[in-house]
Amino acid sequence: MKEVHLFFGIVLILFFTLSACVVEPLEQRENAVEANIVAAGTEGIDIFDVSDTTDPKHLSHFNLDYRARNVFVKDKYSYSSGAKNGLVI
Repeated sequence: MKEVHLFFGIVLILFFTLSACVVEPLEQRENAVEANIVAAGTEGIDIFDVSDTTDPKHLSHFNLDYRARNVFVKDKYSYSSGAKNGLVI
């Protein structure tokens, strides 16, 4: 019985940790492909450039006082929403 509780505890931790990761769709430009991964959660928003998968780069971090949801990155801006804050740019 303890193993079942431990299993569900781990599943819940992973669910809340990984459910906040959002992958931005690839956008094709003239000669380049842009690929960003956005990790959002209770610690804020982190944006990574993964266009070169062998050398990912941390682009920025933004502290938030709420859990970010629905994060979208376009050019130099990130757009996110939260239950209490509405849209934040």
